[in-house]
Amino acid sequence: MLKKFYKISKLLILISMLLIACSDQGSNQGQPAKLKEPLVEVKVHGESGNNPKVTLPLLIWDSYEYKDIIVHSYLGGKEKGCVITEGNGRPIKLDTKIKFLEDAPCLYSRLTTEDGVPHIYNAGLMKILIVSTGEEVYTWSKAVELTK
Repeated sequence: MLKKFYKISKLLILISMLLIACSDQGSNQGQPAKLKEPLVEVKVHGESGNNPKVTLPLLIWDSYEYKDIIVHSYLGGKEKGCVITEGNGRPIKLDTKIKFLEDAPCLYSRLTTEDGVPHIYNAGLMKILIVSTGEEVYTWSKAVELTK
């Protein structure tokens, strides 16, 4: 009888420790990060060296589509990429407190601008947490800098 009591006591202590550990992780979700101006280098065909940098719009999206996009038009090469529309995005301020949650599975993104023109960028998306609202949204990977 006493052995059963000790086994049950040990089991309850172990379960309590696991519950405490798991609840601490949930309240500290994400890695500290800050927003920065999203710049991406645009390759110019036939030229080497000084490729121009383009500033992407600092926006957030609730979701994205993950599908084949033409990345290398001169080769006809398609890659899986994140597809977003500028009109579906919302602006976010650089000083907004955020946490990094996870990378989206794309290395390339296709942004359709307000004028309906699609642009392919060598930039993925990241899922972030807006600390003040608790919203989980996506923004450019080039717009997020991890901090400690």
